[in-house]
Parts: sequence; structure tokens; C-alpha cells
Amino acid sequence: MSERNFQKYYMRVKRANVKENDDDSSQKVSKNKSCINKESHLCSISDTLEHQIGIETVEQTSETESEPDSIIVHMGADISRSTANSIPLKSKLIDWAQKYNIPNNATSDLLKLLQNYVGEDLPLDARTLLHTARVVNLKEVMPGQYYHFGLQQAIVHILSSQQNYFKNINVLEINVNVDGLPLSKSSSSQVYPILISIVGEIKCVAMVGLYHGYDKPKNSNEFLYNFMQDAVKLTYNGLEANGKHFQVKIKAIICDAPAKSFVKCIRGHTGYSSCSKCYIRGSFKDKMYFREIDNLVLRTDEQFRAKNDEDHHTGYSILEEIPNLDMINSFPLDYMHLVCLGMVKKILYLLCFGTPQTKIPHAKVTAISQSLLNLSSNIPIEFNRKPRSLSDLKRWKATEFRQVLFYTGPIIFKKHLSPDRYLNFLCLHVAFSILSSQRHSSLLPYATELLKFFVKTFQQLYGITNTSHNVHNLLHIADDVKLHGPIDNFSAFEFENFLQSILKSLRKNEKPLQQIVKRYSEKIERLENRQASTNLPLLKHEHRNGPLIENCDLNAQQFKAVSFEKFTLKLVLQIIAAF
Repeated sequence: MSERNFQKYYMRVKRANVKENDDDSSQKVSKNKSCINKESHLCSISDTLEHQIGIETVEQTSETESEPDSIIVHMGADISRSTANSIPLKSKLIDWAQKYNIPNNATSDLLKLLQNYVGEDLPLDARTLLHTARVVNLKEVMPGQYYHFGLQQAIVHILSSQQNYFKNINVLEINVNVDGLPLSKSSSSQVYPILISIVGEIKCVAMVGLYHGYDKPKNSNEFLYNFMQDAVKLTYNGLEANGKHFQVKIKAIICDAPAKSFVKCIRGHTGYSSCSKCYIRGSFKDKMYFREIDNLVLRTDEQFRAKNDEDHHTGYSILEEIPNLDMINSFPLDYMHLVCLGMVKKILYLLCFGTPQTKIPHAKVTAISQSLLNLSSNIPIEFNRKPRSLSDLKRWKATEFRQVLFYTGPIIFKKHLSPDRYLNFLCLHVAFSILSSQRHSSLLPYATELLKFFVKTFQQLYGITNTSHNVHNLLHIADDVKLHGPIDNFSAFEFENFLQSILKSLRKNEKPLQQIVKRYSEKIERLENRQASTNLPLLKHEHRNGPLIENCDLNAQQFKAVSFEKFTLKLVLQIIAAF
């Protein structure tokens, strides 16, 4: 590895970190006076690298939640800079390589360069440093391959990383997610991960298994077989972890409509008998639509297992073998796909790109876009994204549609939509504000009636043929809230964040399944060796730039952000107006 390439990987870290002040820079230079010519430069780099890796953090803004900071300090903890510097260089290198997804050959070359300039004993190969698995045993699942991490291992990983939270919990309720993820825009390469989380305040996702192929698995039962075996065993026997016994229950399987029809072996969302909650039969006029609103006959677990509606089923699902899994109620409707990427997106598309009967004038579309952009500077950092123009609507993400539903929509649409369309949207907004709140659970009947009124007026305003599978299922989501709690308890948002980390773990097109398995195993190995801090509040982004109040210790630690359970306070260069 040339000096130039070495500097490239080093500068990736340096640019992301807060710049050191001039005094610190002079100290680093003086510390390495003994080095001359090229060796002098390498000594300086290695010393700086040892000083910076894992101490200062990178501020990230993305669709997904950023990874935990390398060093996070609890407000009550007495942690000095010398303590941070006492962390072994080997541990800092592991964090650095994983955080920035450094290729193994670059990490190996860095290790070899550091051998002569640091006192600590370091391995010469990145695979030894990161404990990379040498062999990945894959199972053939047509038309691709599958790797099984194990349900018990996934649960134990979550328990180990959050030991304090689970001290007083004896029953683990598991949410499961199955969804497809394309790996490339230029090919049909795709993965289908099986993900889990444990129901509760701690949002931590682990991977049970992973399929890769150039088409989805042909047989869902073959794909889910190992997961089903693990689920049956753990449901009957429970598991031992952290010195105590836990009971295990599969609480919910959360999927979008195509994935749900795949794992349950039922008709897809374009079928006549596609509703997974009731016996409504759709009508077809250019596209499938569902007319009825009242007097819907609900499906039951017993009827599903008896296959009494033959047109609804396409086969037998192996998931029926999991004890206490209700094949109707254990498959709640996910509002990320149903409402954010479904209903809200549909309304905006009808307004912007619909038929002459549904769309609004271009001048109003422009005015709405400008209003969204005007709000951008007033959006706090708790939101993953700032509002964008409707000209970018086809590239909007789920969080942006959620922002319109809960926050910006009622403000923006009031001036630009007709009263009847604005009232229609407000019904959706108020209903889901209720469904997302534990505090307002007593208003569930009102939310149910609001959604019925929304569907009825939607048919009148936008046409009955636009009453798609998603629109119809709004009539059922309140029932899922009664069983599972607020909609965020069974949404796919936390799993969607994890899917993005899978994409980031790919370094080349060759052998994607093996790459993902190795990168994920490396992270698990690292996390199991240190317990994640759940103490709040957390101080982040240490700096040394002041200003300090009078009589303050000049050596006191300074930070740029403090995170509480549901919000963050952060130093910025400008005053942000209240939203």
C-alpha cells in the first residue's frame, strides 16, 4: 500500500472529526521530532491515528439512524480524556474499520505500517483483528442460497447488548420481519433477511437468517424452515441467557402486503380475495378495488387453518406449526407500508399526477412545494429529513411521507386544498395521531369511525376505483392497535433502518451473501465483548473549542450534544426558530 493510499484512508477519518486546535497540532508535531523524512511523516500519522480513532465522533444525517458513537459519555460518569486514551489501540482500530467499512486489504496494510511505530502488539491481518469467519456454510434454497444465524443467537445478542433493560423481564415477545431488498440497480440481485426485535422500549434489531438470489425464494416454506424449527423449540423450552430463564413468544410477524402473501401462502394484494383480515371480495375495473365499508365479516385463526376460503389460499404455510401463533391477529398491518408509502403517497400522487378529476392546478402544486421548503429551516434534528419539494415526490422516503401525515400536512394543506379534501386529510391525520399514542387509547372507537369516514369521503373525492387494497385495510388497522398497542409497536421502520446497514456492508459485487454474513458476524463479535450503555442522558461529540464560563476548570470536558430518551439538545451555529 503506497503512502498516498494510506493517507487517503486516514484522511477519511480526519475530515469527519472535529478539527484539533493549533495547540494540539503543535503538540503532535513536537511529539514526533525524532522521525525524519518519510519515516517522520508515518510516525506523525500513526500517532495522530492513535489519538483520534474512537475518541471523536462523526455527525451523520441519513434516512436511517446513525450508528452509535464510538465514545458516548454518561452525564454522571467521571470519564477523563486520559481514560478515553487508555482504550487499547487494537479496540480503536476495530471500531474504525467497522465504522467506515474499510476494505480488509487496506486495514491489513495499515496494521503492517503500524507495527514499527506503536508499542502495542497488533495482528498483521485484518481478518485476525476483526475475527472474520474463514468459512461460511450456505444452504441451497432455490433459486439462491441461504445462511442461518439462528433465532436463539439473535435473541441472546439483543439480551447481551441490553442487559440492564431485561433484568426484570421474564417473557420475551418477539417481532419478526421479512422483506426483500434489492442489492443493485443494474441486476436482479436481492436478499431476503429474517429480522427480529424484542417488544419494548429498547429498539434493537438482530438477523436470524439471510437469503440471496436473483429472484425471490420459490418456496416460502423452504426459506422459513430453519426459523420455524427454532421458533417451535424456543416457544416450548424458552432459553437461558445472562444467568436467568426466559419464556419466548412470537408476538407479531410484520411484513408489507407482498411479503405477507408470500410467507402466509395467500393471494397477493391484487387478488379478489386478498384481504388478510376479512372476507371482502374485490371488484375489477382496470384495477382491483374494494367497495364495501360496513358489515365486514372478519377472518379467524380457526377458519384460516381450515382453509374454508379456498380462493384466499395458495398453499400451506409452515408458520402454522409455531405454537400460539394466530395466523390472522399475529400478522398486523404495518403502517409504514400501508399508510406512509401507501395512503399518504397515493393522495399526493393523485393530487400531482392524477386524472383531471383528482389533480390540482400546477400553481397549487408549486405553492405547496414552496411552503414545504419554507418549513425546512424550522425542522428540528429529531426528524431524519428536511421537507422537500413535490418535484422530488417520486424520490421521497417513508419518513418524509410520515412527516406530512403527522406534522407538516395539516399546516401546508389548509391554504392549498379545497375544504372537503382538507377535511378528508385531517380525518387521516387525527385518526393516526390517536393510533400512535398510548395516552389516547381510550379514543380508539373514535379513530375507527374517523377512518370509516375517511374511506367513504375518499371514494367520493377520488373515485371508488381508487379504493385499493391499502385504502380498504385502513378499516382494520385500529383492531391491530387494540391487540398490539400503538402503531409504532408493530411498524417496519426499525427494520428498514437495519436493511440499510446490509447495503453498506457490501464492498464488491462478488459473493454478496458471504460478504454480508462476514460483516455482520464481525459486528456481533465486537458487540458481545462490550455492553451497550443505556444510561441517559448521553453526552456526545467531545470538543475543546469553548467558550467556557467564568471560573470553569480549563481541563473540563466539553460536548456539542446531549441526548435524552426522546429528544436531543445540540449546539449549532445559528438560532433555530420554534417549529
